[in-house]
Parts: sequence; structure tokens; C-alpha cells
Amino acid sequence: MFDDQGSKDWKEIYSLLLEGYKKDKLVCPIPYEHFLETSQKDYASGVNTINSFQTISGNYIFKFELLPTTQLITSVLRKNNLTANTFFFKDKELIFNLDDNYNKTADFKKKFKATFDECLDGQNQFRNVTRTLNYTIDIKMLQIIMQLEVNKFIDRLQDFYKKERTVIRGDKFGNKEIANWIDLIIHRLVVVHKMNKKEISKLLEYVKFHGFSKFPHLDIRTSLMALSAVQHKKEQESDHFDFMRLVSGLPPSDYLFTDKRRKNELLLLGLDKKYNCKIFSGTKKDLEEFKEILRSIIE
Repeated sequence: MFDDQGSKDWKEIYSLLLEGYKKDKLVCPIPYEHFLETSQKDYASGVNTINSFQTISGNYIFKFELLPTTQLITSVLRKNNLTANTFFFKDKELIFNLDDNYNKTADFKKKFKATFDECLDGQNQFRNVTRTLNYTIDIKMLQIIMQLEVNKFIDRLQDFYKKERTVIRGDKFGNKEIANWIDLIIHRLVVVHKMNKKEISKLLEYVKFHGFSKFPHLDIRTSLMALSAVQHKKEQESDHFDFMRLVSGLPPSDYLFTDKRRKNELLLLGLDKKYNCKIFSGTKKDLEEFKEILRSIIE
């Protein structure tokens, strides 16, 4: 959409988005992951992309997944109102565009990819062996995998409730260790949001009764990961960037673009209807439909 070689459809869409933004009809926040992915371009091209994106973002940036995940859990328990600050940062100036920061971001992205490649290698070898040509979804197996993740969350909450201290474990993959995601969530709930023992007990009851259905970010991540496991799909670092972007972007958005594969997965899981968000991919049909929606918004 921002590159010179972009198609006529995308150029028209950008023009409509810009008009809609100037008329205060819409806003297109920048995904956090977009900075990492854009950093792989040369500096001039990358900065041009970010600057173009910023013109329709209202200086809003989707928060990194962990932050809105814990914020929403806290808001549900404390019955707090949700605001733009729940989901977004707002920066007047993108320091990402500074030369030194751009290079540091590019280096971090490369290390991030190397870590994920190593972590996913064993899993992908197993899935390659067990993959079948039957792509129908085993709903029961999907539900079992999702419930296993819920059970892990419950176990860690119960452990904290008994010991009253947080421990962030390292999940070992080959020679690498990644901080356990559940532990990070609990740590932030306690240390940043100051969740007390009574609230932890309430959270336990919520999760036991509702699973993750009351917590969109956990629900979406668990659903996508479970579907990938059920279908025995090989995962790459780029897949996890997609997961992070969708987890952060789907709950607060009215319209969301992703690739055709992710769109099909979201529709298959019913997450578009669940979170009242229209999903598009880059197909000609979708682009034409989106242009019509934009025109109706602007008018």
C-alpha cells in the first residue's frame, strides 16, 4: 500500500483511508510487529513505509500483546471501562525512524527469528511426520487442546495462590530458553496491576467457569495455536508474528486485514463474528468490497 510498486487497488485504498482519517471518520493504528518487519527493508524504504503509515494512524500504535492481555483481565475483574489506552499507545514522534534505533530493531528482528526457528524445529519435524491430507477440523480435538491451555493457566494461578510469589520459568527449546507466557501474565497482574489474593481467587473462578471466553487476547491466541496443532501445520517465525498481530488487533478493530490463510482460519474458528470484526485479505473481491465500505464511511 505504501510502496511505489503497489497496485492500483491498494493506492486507491490508501487514498480513501487518508481522506477518511482527515475527516475524522476512521483511524488505522500501527501494529507493534510492523516495526520489526519493516526494519528488514533498507533504511530509506523502511522509514518511508512507517511515515506513510503514521499519516493514517493518528499516532496510535497497538500495544504489545502482553499489555492489553493483562489490562483486559484486570478490567473484567474490577469492572473498569475500556478506553483507547487499554489497547493503544499514542506517540507524537516515532523514535523508530532514528537511524540508530532502526538498526537496533533490525538486529533484534534477526535474533528473534533465529530463536523461533530453533524453538519450532522439533515441533515442525513431528508435525511433518504426523501431517495428513485430511484438512477437516476435528472439533473435539480442538476443544481438548484449548482446554489443556486453560488447565495450565489454572494450575499456575493455583500455585501462585498457595505460595504468594511469582516465578517466571524458562521454557527450554534446544539451546534456547523463552520466558513462560503464563508466568509473564501472572507476574504482570501481580507486580504491575497490583492484583491481590482475593482477586486471584476471583480470576481462578472466572477461568474455571468461562475458560478464556471472557479474555479476548487469551481466547484468540489459544484458538489459533490449537487450530495449527490440530491441522499439524508447520510453523515459522512469521506465523507467530501473525498470531501476535491478530491477538492485539482483532478485539478493538472493526475491520482487519490479514493474508488469505489467516482469514480462512479466523472465519473457521468464528472469531470474526465473536469479536464483531470484518476480516479481509488481499484478494480482488475483498479489496473491492473494502473500497465500497470506505466510501460509505467517508460519505
